[in-house]
Amino acid sequence: MRKSMVMNTGQAGDDSIDNVVETTSGASAGDAALTDVTASESDGNSPDTLKPVGGARDGGTRYKRLLDALAEGVVVHDPNGTVVEFNNAALSILGLSAEQLTGVTPIDPRWSCIRDDGSPFPGEEHPAAVVLATQKRQYGVVMGVNRPDGGFSWIRINAEPLFNEETGCFEGVIVSFADINELKEAEVAVNEREALYRQMFKNTTAVNLLIDPEDGRIVDASEAATAFYGFADGELIGRSILDLNLRGDGVVRNNISDVLVNGTASFTVCHKLGTGEVRDILIHSGLIELQERKYIHSTNFDITERKEYEQKLTDANRKLDEERLRLNEIIWGTNAGTWEWHVQTGEVRFNERWAEIIGYDLAELEPCSIETWMKYCNPEDLEKSNDLLQRVFAQQDDYYECECRMRHKNGHWVWVLDRGKVVEWDADGKPLRMSGTHTDITPSKTVEADIRRLAQTDQLTGLSNRYQFNTMLSQIVQMNRRFDKNSALLLLDLDRFKQVNDTYGHPVGDKLLVRVAEIIKRNFREADVVARLGGDEFAVILPLLDDIRQASVPAERIIQEVSQTHLIDGFEVRVGISIGISTCRNRLSEPEILYRDADKALYRAKNGGRNRYCYFDDGERDGDGAPNQNTDDRHAESLKNKE
Repeated sequence: MRKSMVMNTGQAGDDSIDNVVETTSGASAGDAALTDVTASESDGNSPDTLKPVGGARDGGTRYKRLLDALAEGVVVHDPNGTVVEFNNAALSILGLSAEQLTGVTPIDPRWSCIRDDGSPFPGEEHPAAVVLATQKRQYGVVMGVNRPDGGFSWIRINAEPLFNEETGCFEGVIVSFADINELKEAEVAVNEREALYRQMFKNTTAVNLLIDPEDGRIVDASEAATAFYGFADGELIGRSILDLNLRGDGVVRNNISDVLVNGTASFTVCHKLGTGEVRDILIHSGLIELQERKYIHSTNFDITERKEYEQKLTDANRKLDEERLRLNEIIWGTNAGTWEWHVQTGEVRFNERWAEIIGYDLAELEPCSIETWMKYCNPEDLEKSNDLLQRVFAQQDDYYECECRMRHKNGHWVWVLDRGKVVEWDADGKPLRMSGTHTDITPSKTVEADIRRLAQTDQLTGLSNRYQFNTMLSQIVQMNRRFDKNSALLLLDLDRFKQVNDTYGHPVGDKLLVRVAEIIKRNFREADVVARLGGDEFAVILPLLDDIRQASVPAERIIQEVSQTHLIDGFEVRVGISIGISTCRNRLSEPEILYRDADKALYRAKNGGRNRYCYFDDGERDGDGAPNQNTDDRHAESLKNKE
């Protein structure tokens, strides 16, 4: 029996293992080939460790020497993940003895590995574990290993699946890894130098300070900072930031604490310069780390003139806002319910229109307070209103707007659009006074509800459902009267549809209904109303016809297309369709009569041989629009024959 497998670490470098091919054969001692991990012929359950085959002692020795000569560590796992072979470099890098490494798995918690960022490296993400799970190579994975002796090593790992060359069976994983401690140390050093370079201030016009948070001492400053603060050369560095601040040590320590806790902070302070001048300073600070020590990097902006200008602008804008808000309140009060709420006291003022919307005189509601609003507002909407008000009070939103239901004096609900804005705040940022309007939106809400109902469709075919059909039929009859036009109603019923369900099952029947619906839909105009009334019954309303004979054209096409053989789920299905047509010829027509006439014409088409259309004959109705007795008898007989 011959077996071989390929191990390719893919790691570049003089000491990497590249394309090492192990071949097990009947070769004599002295062959230079590396042997593979083979399954014992006597025990078919698990593979043996790497070993020379056929008693080739010198081959095994060469294999061992080759592994031990490598600077990289090499570990071999069997298909169960157990370590079955390794070289001396692996033991040295990992700081383990042969006994400690033998038999462990990639997910063994004793590995104690970490990621680049210092977080734990889960065992199931170990490259060997990933290869065991996916049988796909893993390359260039970096991890830190805590050694049992207290040492630490950074390693870069490659893991390759091992396959039996003859059977293709997965037989284990070979893992190679290199010690990259020096590389990581160099990387850290470079990063620190780069970070320090980025944080140096020499070539900037910004006032930058580097501060030790432990004592507030300035450890570095930009040239712009030295010039701004006006101290003699070298006197700014080493000085405490506490000496510059005029608001007390407690404020400064709180600011430092904010930076240490949150990582960043912005605040305004008053600093005394070397010349004795006092300036308002806006500081943006951030926490940085250099050589495992924390510092605060602050960029300082002189905002003295800006604060003076902002105060003048704030005063002017406040007066302008007061005038603007008074004007808005007058405009809002026109033809709308108005309210003014003193938030802290709960006092509320309503106008007469506010009370009129809910059916009251204002005098009936007095004395008015915020409780008046809460009494008449729908509890569900009141909760939503309170949430929106809290957002305004927290200054997350500029204004308040909410649609609410209010209990009318007669007991029904009316919809109002409630809008408002805080027009006065106290010095602590709390709302003092809020003004707003109530607009009655009940009519628009009613229309919205009607539209939602009209939008309902048949779930199977996507056509209008019976509810929408009935509504549209009434509207079209009224429109026909207004414009003195003809309208037609077609009722369509499939022939022998029950046999389709009985023979092929309801899923085929449903797909046939969908196909018939598509045929009907594409043979009518966009303005026509096409509906499925239920089962295999369809209806079409044709509004505003100049000639009622126009209804026969699509009827003929539909009969022809529906009568064709339909291939559904591999079955050849044939059905017919019968159509009854009634027309709205005069201003006296009613939807019920139009529907009944079409229904009688449909059953006349059924009794006449099916798969045809029939117009309703006016002779079948008495002069008052009611069907005569003979027609009723014939219709009853046709009902008995309906499939």
